[in-house]
Amino acid sequence: MSQKFLIIQSQFNSLVTKELRAGAKEALLSHGVDAADVMEVQVPGCLEIGVVAKHAAESGKFAAIIAVGCIIRGETSHFEVVRDQSAHALTMLSMQSGIVIGNAILACENSEQALARCGLKGGNKGSEAAAAALATLNVCARFQEKRTKK
Repeated sequence: MSQKFLIIQSQFNSLVTKELRAGAKEALLSHGVDAADVMEVQVPGCLEIGVVAKHAAESGKFAAIIAVGCIIRGETSHFEVVRDQSAHALTMLSMQSGIVIGNAILACENSEQALARCGLKGGNKGSEAAAAALATLNVCARFQEKRTKK
């Protein structure tokens, strides 16, 4: 049975997030994942990623979830709230459900930093998050193999 993957993309700051999503999908495909095994969904912003990831994890359909979003500091403290709560939601979900989550939610001081991290001016953090999720799945599988051999 093939493993299925979900990429959740925040639509806010879409210039950046569409590149992160593309990088994540490209990384999965380059590691041998079939395109039919990659589902992509969009949500309005980074705070909505957590609840969608929770429903996806509870469905039991996915081996891993890759979250892509971009938060750019503004004039208020809202940046810190979104940054901290979106990261906390994904970390807690991963720990509680056991599902692997690649976190490519950028928290940048300005647009230049975001562009430098989404592949338009350098590396792609979406690609890195997908590769990290695949590597983590491989490590977790080794523990499952040891459990079934006993």
